[in-house]
Amino acid sequence: MDIYPICSDQIIIQQVEDYFSFFSPLENRGIIVAEHSIKRLLRLCNGEDSIKTISDKMQMKSEALIKILSVLHSKGIIFYKDEAKYQCSTADILDCWFHVTNKCNLKCTYCYIHKSEALIDTELAKNIVQKLVDSCTIQNVRELHVRFSGGEPLLCKEKIQQIIDYADGISTDLIIRYGILTNGTLIDYDTFTWLKKNKISISISLDGIGNFNDMTRCYPDGSGSYVDIIRSIDLLRTEKYPVGIMTTITKGNLNGLPALTKMLAEKRLMFRFSLEKTNRKGTFPELCRYVDELIDILNQCLDIMENQIDEGNVYFQFQFCDIQFKKTRARICNAGDKSLAVDHNGNLAVCGMGLVEPCGKIGDDDDLYSLICSKNQELIASDVNSFEPCSSCVWKYSCAGGCPLLRNACYGEYKSESPYCMVFQSIIPRLLYLESKKILIYNKRKEGKIWKSLPIRN
Repeated sequence: MDIYPICSDQIIIQQVEDYFSFFSPLENRGIIVAEHSIKRLLRLCNGEDSIKTISDKMQMKSEALIKILSVLHSKGIIFYKDEAKYQCSTADILDCWFHVTNKCNLKCTYCYIHKSEALIDTELAKNIVQKLVDSCTIQNVRELHVRFSGGEPLLCKEKIQQIIDYADGISTDLIIRYGILTNGTLIDYDTFTWLKKNKISISISLDGIGNFNDMTRCYPDGSGSYVDIIRSIDLLRTEKYPVGIMTTITKGNLNGLPALTKMLAEKRLMFRFSLEKTNRKGTFPELCRYVDELIDILNQCLDIMENQIDEGNVYFQFQFCDIQFKKTRARICNAGDKSLAVDHNGNLAVCGMGLVEPCGKIGDDDDLYSLICSKNQELIASDVNSFEPCSSCVWKYSCAGGCPLLRNACYGEYKSESPYCMVFQSIIPRLLYLESKKILIYNKRKEGKIWKSLPIRN
């Protein structure tokens, strides 16, 4: 039977040096970088020419053409007649932010956690772990991600060790992975070996270089934390242990972002810039008043990244908010669905930000997943296909509307555009271009002279 490929009617094509990148935003399944001949091939994917006809016109063997079409199809660039529409992906993972303590050695100016000496009780922690495992079994979820947070979770390593030992001791086929979000001031060699032994992924908060960090992330006596954080980062780099850097952009550190970008890229780190949020109803983050300046500064940061890529540094990884180009999703995260947060008192919420207003408590139900879902139906229903202007936006699956809790805080409803919508629409095309350029440069370096004989890369 003849097969008739059809090119998607919404393809973003960008020239990258002598090549072209191809991306289907309404599929959002990845970027392809290819030679100019792929443009001709896509023009022939019109739903009228069969694969045999196309191979004749392209003077290409059918076997080679089918391989290329397979890659294009996997990224949503082409589809076939009468093919079912690709569905938005759903996670086969239960993700839990585990707030183990309110205690912290820093006094960050924007922290919404009420500091205290509070620490989770061991028996409560075990009960939480058991219920998380039970929920995964009930919902047929194969993987559980537990991310320890606080407060400062590294102040209670022994407690975390007890939790991990208990979880690993439960007889189950469930895959359990651990992570920790830390302020990065307490990582010495012993802590590194402990992290490595338990295979704990680590994210460190850093808001800038020097005073750009220290004006907000300081010790109770007012002294800065920057030097201690960099010491920890360099220790982990020396030991070749993966570390992600988390930066929250505020008006206070905005002008320091270009220098921070250069440093993190040169250190070949994974780093993420997030935009300031609020969980106070009817209020907007202060940063929303400086959108034009924010876009200008972010473009300066992207200029720096592009220079790094041009110089051959394709080894840093940058994430802007939750924007990505590899997965079709109608919601930015699984908050209220396959994602939840639990604190040291056993309170439950859709995420760490939501713990200010918990929606349940351990003991209310054996299936935590079902409990969270039942109390957050409005949140779950607020995907980008359900309201304007998101539903008609070409980038809707790339940004997925931004944080729904932030939208609700600002506008009093989940079904509204992000207060940072203008920022996303301005920055996404550049992010797409830079990712395309990284694909090109990486494969050129990897394959050298044989690159030009390979028509397609992703």
